[in-house]
Amino acid sequence: MAEPTVRPAPPTRRGADVDVLHGVEVSDPYRWLEDGDSEEVAAWVAAHNQRTNEALEARPTWSLWHERLSALTALPTVGGVAVRGDSLFVLRRAAGADQFALVVQSSTDRTAATRTLVDPAERARTARSRSTGTNRRRTDRWLRWD
Repeated sequence: MAEPTVRPAPPTRRGADVDVLHGVEVSDPYRWLEDGDSEEVAAWVAAHNQRTNEALEARPTWSLWHERLSALTALPTVGGVAVRGDSLFVLRRAAGADQFALVVQSSTDRTAATRTLVDPAERARTARSRSTGTNRRRTDRWLRWD
């Protein structure tokens, strides 16, 4: 069976942004895409999403894949665990949630309550946020959350 034809990607503007890092010029032509509040970025994302959806929907097996992947991503997921003393720091995504929350629970007492430290879904009501990861070296005391 022949593969469906996919139209070319919408054009992406190249900006003229340049940073100087340690005396070396580093071009960053796509920095403008980092502005998530920009109308230009929103239009770019919409155009690329439309192309992607057209390409996926043109595939005869897409509905089967979509149904299965949707069911799998709706399941609760644990993304990582770090042990610190008697505590487990866990990146956990609840069933149906879009992002992981950072929770802490006892590593020795299964009956102890789990405590949510950071939940982007709660923070999203007032500001944009996402988990960018944790550094799990034994000496680390910080978590980066953007």
